[in-house]
Amino acid sequence: MHCAAPCTAMGIPVILIAKNQENINRFSAIKGIIPIYTYDDLKNNRINFNPKSLNIEDLKQYMLQNLKLSTLKEMGEKIDENELMQIRHNIQYYKAY
Repeated sequence: MHCAAPCTAMGIPVILIAKNQENINRFSAIKGIIPIYTYDDLKNNRINFNPKSLNIEDLKQYMLQNLKLSTLKEMGEKIDENELMQIRHNIQYYKAY
């Protein structure tokens, strides 16, 4: 994950293979951003070895806005709580593929 996430952010196509289905939970932070395969997928030829570079610019903007609003809130500024909740929802359920 520590390699896959920055590569994806830079537009480098990524293939991520987890040891098994249970191990996939370790990658929950990038689950909706890139496909996460298992060894079983590898054995059964279910991996796309020609992934395309993903356009996640909208996700980057959500993350920056989340940081901005969260920081302002912590500093005691009044923010639009509904906007912050919507942004966090968009991040949590983001699907790039």
